[in-house]
Amino acid sequence: MKNYLAKNIKYLRHQQHLDQETLANILDVGRSTLACWENGSRSPSINMIIKLANYFHVDLDLIMKDLETQKSLPNMKYHKQVYQDENISIEIYSKISLDSLPSEKQKEITQEIEKIKESWNNP
Repeated sequence: MKNYLAKNIKYLRHQQHLDQETLANILDVGRSTLACWENGSRSPSINMIIKLANYFHVDLDLIMKDLETQKSLPNMKYHKQVYQDENISIEIYSKISLDSLPSEKQKEITQEIEKIKESWNNP
């Protein structure tokens, strides 16, 4: 049985338009570690495989299969919201649009983003 994990990590990363550095930072690993996973010279731990599956919103067993030929691959499209000022840019990717949330939830999210921006601008 062929191991598709290395190929899938790269495939899923590309589906999300992420570079290696960005995904490595999200996963809290080095870019070279991620590169080794993608070229198959090293394999991530089972905990990291779970983290990858959760991040990409795919079933754990699916990440071990040939994703490029899967007809049932979940829709990998996300809504992107960008919040920025002169010092920081925050990008949020979600399965649903912020506009589709109740107004109270939208307000909560906006307040949290403002807190992040404030803490970034005033360390």
